Amino acid sequence: MKTKTLCYFTFVVCIVVFCACGESDDNVVNPPVKPTTPTETADDEIEVEEVVIDFAAEEDSIRQLFLSHAAALSVGDVQEVMEHWMERNTPDVFMVECFTGIVTRIEKWSNIKKSWDGNFAIVGRGAVLTVTIDTVGIEEKGKKATLRANWKWSWLSGQMVAAIEKDKQDNWKILALDWCDKNNIKEIQPQQPQ
Repeated sequence: MKTKTLCYFTFVVCIVVFCACGESDDNVVNPPVKPTTPTETADDEIEVEEVVIDFAAEEDSIRQLFLSHAAALSVGDVQEVMEHWMERNTPDVFMVECFTGIVTRIEKWSNIKKSWDGNFAIVGRGAVLTVTIDTVGIEEKGKKATLRANWKWSWLSGQMVAAIEKDKQDNWKILALDWCDKNNIKEIQPQQPQ
């Protein structure tokens, strides 16, 4: 009986010691961390620097992309036109047009590429497309943007809205284009000067 009691006593002491030695971090609250980009210094120390987006330079790049797209359409070179588009065959890559008076939505990069020959037949291959950009809005992470512009192509004209996004190489590409301004693209408000 003494042996059993001694075993129970030893067992209880072990449990008490085990519980007393462990500390819990359950009540510690970690503050939120602002996203940063690590860089290494010459001393192999890691410094953390905040990513700064030059919105004026990004807006200029977007404007140049869109004017280059209009120039390619004016020439009538389908390959060059499609270099300005995000090459994804998903429904989020789309174009809304109303050149024939009927509003048509064309989804996927490959279908948009096929549609240009029909569009050139309507406006005339080589017809100059003029675009006057009104506003460019860039989201605060600098990866997505929208553009609003007036356009005139042959005898057709109107307002358009485009969704633009950065690809894996960090280049701006057209994701969607609504030639008819039919509220198919949610616009990002332009950055306010600081």
